[in-house]
Amino acid sequence: MPTLNIAKKYLLKLASDIHSLIIAAVFTSAGIFLFYIKGAWSALLESLEKPAPLWVALVFLLLSLTYTYLKLLAKKEYKVKIEFLESQGYKWKFERVKPDYTRISEKPYCIKHDLELIGADGVYICPNNGAANSCNTLLPYEESSILLSIAKSHIEKHVRNT
Repeated sequence: MPTLNIAKKYLLKLASDIHSLIIAAVFTSAGIFLFYIKGAWSALLESLEKPAPLWVALVFLLLSLTYTYLKLLAKKEYKVKIEFLESQGYKWKFERVKPDYTRISEKPYCIKHDLELIGADGVYICPNNGAANSCNTLLPYEESSILLSIAKSHIEKHVRNT
């Protein structure tokens, strides 16, 4: 029993010493950290109070202006330009949305009346089909996809060359 009491005393003393060591380490590291932060803060304030050289101010101004210009240039909207091109006996409408992007309408236009053909009963017909100056423009849906492919290649060539 006396041996157990002695071992218990030594363990309590050891635990107390470890506890004191941990507290000392925490306070010491906190003090060092605060000392470092204080030094860094004063160095930052000192450097901010000094006047900047002229070349630094000019470079900063130039970089700011360049950044602003590039951001505005990226947001600039391209004017949509609508054009028509004749191909295979029909007019095809295409829009230049961006310099490198063209959107092509899938419905052709009647060359005679310059009107977009309308779909009815599996064919595209001219809206002036029933009028006095009747138009006999008819285009079956099956043929329209082939003609659209041909028109796309003609339009792409036209866009590349202009």
